Amino acid sequence: MAEYERDLIRRFLGMHRRMEHFLNHAFQGGHASSFTAEHCWSPPVDVFETATSYIVKAEIAGLAREDVEVEFNDGQLTIEGCRHEFSAEAKVSCRQMEIPYGHFRRTVFVSRNIDGDQITASYTGGFLEICLPRARAPRQKRVEIKVE
Repeated sequence: MAEYERDLIRRFLGMHRRMEHFLNHAFQGGHASSFTAEHCWSPPVDVFETATSYIVKAEIAGLAREDVEVEFNDGQLTIEGCRHEFSAEAKVSCRQMEIPYGHFRRTVFVSRNIDGDQITASYTGGFLEICLPRARAPRQKRVEIKVE
């Protein structure tokens, strides 16, 4: 793929993220409205494929491990959690606010051919990384994943 095509794809993905962010906040004043889904933000996610597994990396900075739930079911990986809103002790007025707060739920289709018993997850430096090893045959098993 030519550098021009890679740059075009990067620009398109950036535009998509900005538009999604705009739409999430334009119709939502801190609560769900009839125009949006129940979640109020969506973390960016990268999905990588190796010879033996899939790696999903989500940017969820500012969350505690106990505020994140990860589940794999029928080929879909769901990451759900809540980033608690900023609360200042003193009276402050917001001059600029770009960090999204509140509940999120992000689902990514990976593959049904995953060994659910071997899935691992770690959370370091604001990134949640989930390793989904491939299985020899598809499994229809729901797995809750503990984040280390």
